[in-house]
Amino acid sequence: MIKTRCACCKNLLECKFPAQTSFSSTRLTLTEKTQRLLMEAMLTVRLGLFLFQALSCGFAEESAGLKRAKRGWVIPPFNEPENSRGPFPRTLSKIKSDFASETTMTYSITGEGADLPPKGLFICDKFTGTISVTQPLDRETKASYNLTAYAIGEGGIKEKPMEIIIYVIDQNDNKPVFTENPFNGQVPDAASKDYEFMTVTATDADDPNTDNGDVRYKIISQDPPLPSPDMFDINTITGGIRVIGTGLDREKFFIYSLLIQAAYMRGEGLTSTGTAVITVTDSNDNAPQFEQTTIKSDFASETTMMYSITGEGADLPPKGLFICDKFSGTISVTQPLDRETKAFYTLTAYAIGEGGIKEKPMEIIIYVIDQNDNKPVFTENPFNGQHEASVPENQIGAVVAKLTVTDGDEPGSPAWSTKYKIINGDKGGFFNVSTGPSQLEGIITTVKPLDYEKTKQYILSVIVENEDPFVGSLPTSTATVTVNVEDVNEPPEFKPKENVIYKPEDLAVDSELITYTAVDPDTARSQKLTYRIGYDPAGWFNIVKETGVIKVKKQMDRESGMVIDGKYKALFLAVDDDEKAPATGTGTLIIHLEDVNDNPPSITEREIKMCNSEALPAILSITDKDGPPHAGPFRVDTHGETQKNWTARMNEESTKIELMLRNTLEPGIYNVILRVFDQGDRYQDNTIKATVCDCKGEDFRCTERLAAGLPLSGVLRILGGILVLLSESIFQAEVSPLQWNAVMRSVRRQGSGTLLQHNDTPLFPSTCLSLKNLFIDKD
Repeated sequence: MIKTRCACCKNLLECKFPAQTSFSSTRLTLTEKTQRLLMEAMLTVRLGLFLFQALSCGFAEESAGLKRAKRGWVIPPFNEPENSRGPFPRTLSKIKSDFASETTMTYSITGEGADLPPKGLFICDKFTGTISVTQPLDRETKASYNLTAYAIGEGGIKEKPMEIIIYVIDQNDNKPVFTENPFNGQVPDAASKDYEFMTVTATDADDPNTDNGDVRYKIISQDPPLPSPDMFDINTITGGIRVIGTGLDREKFFIYSLLIQAAYMRGEGLTSTGTAVITVTDSNDNAPQFEQTTIKSDFASETTMMYSITGEGADLPPKGLFICDKFSGTISVTQPLDRETKAFYTLTAYAIGEGGIKEKPMEIIIYVIDQNDNKPVFTENPFNGQHEASVPENQIGAVVAKLTVTDGDEPGSPAWSTKYKIINGDKGGFFNVSTGPSQLEGIITTVKPLDYEKTKQYILSVIVENEDPFVGSLPTSTATVTVNVEDVNEPPEFKPKENVIYKPEDLAVDSELITYTAVDPDTARSQKLTYRIGYDPAGWFNIVKETGVIKVKKQMDRESGMVIDGKYKALFLAVDDDEKAPATGTGTLIIHLEDVNDNPPSITEREIKMCNSEALPAILSITDKDGPPHAGPFRVDTHGETQKNWTARMNEESTKIELMLRNTLEPGIYNVILRVFDQGDRYQDNTIKATVCDCKGEDFRCTERLAAGLPLSGVLRILGGILVLLSESIFQAEVSPLQWNAVMRSVRRQGSGTLLQHNDTPLFPSTCLSLKNLFIDKD
């Protein structure tokens, strides 16, 4: 006897083992060896009872129901890469309750991707707890999904809901895209080395926290490659472009084109290219110089020469503007010149020496170089856009006004060319002003649609400047432009423009789908709207003309060829009753058809061949027009005669059937009936024509001829049955006379054999017996 105490409740536990055990009913005395084996077995049972009692003491405070201590069903977040190629459904994970070892549990999930849009993305097998994904994921669409798992057992037993997070792992599936192409930049030709003057940028839709979204830049080529092919460098991380070479000279090369490459994964991933166009601007690196500031005679080396000048600005008006030193011949200007007063002066220089020596008179032309000392001035102020053009609402690129200016500086020079800017009255950015071809006009156009119902008039303030900055302090010229917006009949607008709804595909005919209406933006007009169908390829809908109520006209079908990715698109029109030009607005209705289990699963392969010995399983594919969760995983059953000779089971993914022989069959053709169930227990019986031949394993050969589609054994059994019938007829037949020329033949009729009398060939030349169970007809 063994005694011990429970560690929890201290109860004394005893195990007694008798020295001898016998069965009095049979008077059988056990041998010593048998007694020892029996005692060991009883010891094992006693120890098991001891452990059970100890555990029972440890959980004595719990109720008699199923309860646990320090147990839970927690699953950490798991990852699924985007763009997976399947096959689908693809198993992600499996949840299991600790209660599953004690009772049957059923599992389910809810949340985004399960019962919330996008519905059916994740499914859960209610019996095994297997969570699967039904189609590829896209991280750029959604980076993670939050699901809630439930487990419920018999008798009200259930787990606390468990949160499951599915992270979509980013794949390198997006090229970087340049934000501009081309990029335009300017650099002075006197720029020093390492001077950064522009930046190029590219964006990437991949995860910025991974190498997939880490964009790097490099210069592929430079055109022209002069004075060296490496005049510029780019910061690989920021995209900043700087000067690294020497010799920039606008007079030689005024423009450069760089081919830039952007690549993610730190330069190792997908790439794209863009262009940076660099304009070299002129620096004031050439001081103006007179070709000759002093007049000098060749005779000056031989004798003393005296110099003088005559002409405009010298001895002619404006006198004294230019003077000449008579001893040195230096010509000077005495006061500021004004190009707008006189653009150039013509002088005549003289040189006279002792003894009557003199030079021939020489002509001198002095050009006055223009400076931007005259501001451009509008020729009319204020301008009134209403006089220039009526601007209809909703038009882009409509010319509002042309503002003409005058400028006193040199025509064609940067000091004369103009540029314009709207400084007030355009908060919404509806207008643009650009310089016209003449360089002395500003053209205002619309760049966004104007809305008469929101703003009927704009008052713009426009300033004009020259390309070159003003010399000194000159006030800018300003014009005021009044823009009046012209009302036009606008089409009705559906709210929203694209309406997305979710409806089950089996919604009853004449059910109301949705009320989809539009509003007339022409609030100042009293117009009535009517509705009609614009595009309904399947002809599923009706719309109430006056109210916009859309109803189901024909049964919708998610498996229709008109439905793409579970979505059906229809267009609806709203028309106003304007007398002159009725306007029509269009609204798009996208129906996400929620799948119902209206299609049973079907086996694709309808004929198979296999050997009757050691045959490999025949693999059968299953199709189901329904989508998740009304399709796989599937189940298969066999019934009747099929169950006797065949076994069928699902593969590990529960997507294909493995059909095998249970017994060795005679060669022949058999009809195998398989009942296939989908996840919603909808089923269909599928008949498979199985050709079984006398062969082994994969070496499929048919060596025996099959009679009339029956196995040889079947033919023999039929012949045997006929012989038995004939033998019975000999002894139990009723005598009946037949015609002398009666014949008998077999005709297939509705799948059965029927014996008929025929008059062509005698059956036998004597009186015959009418055989029992054998049909014989007479003429």
